[in-house]
Amino acid sequence: MKKYRKNYLYALFIALILISATIYLQYYQGLEPCLLCLIQRYILFLLTIIFLGAVLHNHTIKSKFIYNFLVIFFAFIVIIFSLIQIWLQINSSKIKKTYFIPKSNYFLNSIND
Repeated sequence: MKKYRKNYLYALFIALILISATIYLQYYQGLEPCLLCLIQRYILFLLTIIFLGAVLHNHTIKSKFIYNFLVIFFAFIVIIFSLIQIWLQINSSKIKKTYFIPKSNYFLNSIND
């Protein structure tokens, strides 16, 4: 197996472990994820699909560039959402309660009303 495929395979295993941990924490430990957590999870799931495609696909120079670009792009988006969430947690006492991002079921309940 080529080195770049091994790297994508390692990244695939790490992403699957992270997704499994978030699902375990939500459904078995009862932690309700906020909207930022769900956005991060969906992007991580998308990265998992990209990693799987990169492991299974026969690579050319162009496809390596595309996979690397997609991974860097979506990883950067996840980092931005993570930094926003950390900033909200650190500055929670300074921010009005109305500026907090509500839980995901808030949006579903507001649609049904």
